[in-house]
Amino acid sequence: MSKETTSSRFIVYALHHPDSDHVYIGLSTKGMKRPRQHGLPYFLRKCAHLPKTKWIKALRERGLEPDVVVLEECSSKSELNEAERFHILYLRSIGMRLLNLTDGGDGTIGLQFTDAHRAKISAANKGQKRSQEFCADASNRLRGRKRSARDCASISAGARVRWKAFSITEEGRRRMSEMSRKGWADPLAKEQRIAKFKAKVVSPETGAKISASLRGKRKSPEHAAKMAARWNDPAYRERVSRAMRGARTRKKLERPCQ
Repeated sequence: MSKETTSSRFIVYALHHPDSDHVYIGLSTKGMKRPRQHGLPYFLRKCAHLPKTKWIKALRERGLEPDVVVLEECSSKSELNEAERFHILYLRSIGMRLLNLTDGGDGTIGLQFTDAHRAKISAANKGQKRSQEFCADASNRLRGRKRSARDCASISAGARVRWKAFSITEEGRRRMSEMSRKGWADPLAKEQRIAKFKAKVVSPETGAKISASLRGKRKSPEHAAKMAARWNDPAYRERVSRAMRGARTRKKLERPCQ
């Protein structure tokens, strides 16, 4: 690997070679020690199933070694995680062929599991119950944790890309519909959803945005026919009417006395 050096302990780096279209983005809390470990025999054996390892081996079969390029030097671990997520998101957005399996940072966000991997994880976790102490400790560690604007933007952009890719497929729409039906079929989950909707307060700005996005939007013939069929159901009309009467009553009760 290349002999590039840096005095910084926290770095975001890239492994690449001019004769290859692939790039791997990584982070290190030990300066250049971590990037150079990828080519060591122990790590090549330990991580033989990973795309980056197969890529390094393929280069070596051609007598080539990947170069290490320091993309950013950071001052803390939290800044380092955000920086790696940013570089991965940016390089993916411009069409770079990344070898990373996740969206970067400290975690597995973006990792795509195979069916066999999911079954293995499910079997290992099935029947396990976490203690109250464990749940309380996990909750306390996450409570009050705030992400930076850059971190939130990176996570949001990655989630939109994955959700769009999932929702446009027939299988994705079928699974979303099935999950929604199961949620409303459970009485407890249904009650919790309704309570959440009732407690939700939409700001005037959000209401205006929703109204503007729906104004003038024409429904497809299939959608219109489905709505008409539902409205012809007396039980459905009664539920909607009862809900609207309840909403008007609540508004009257909340109105201040003159």
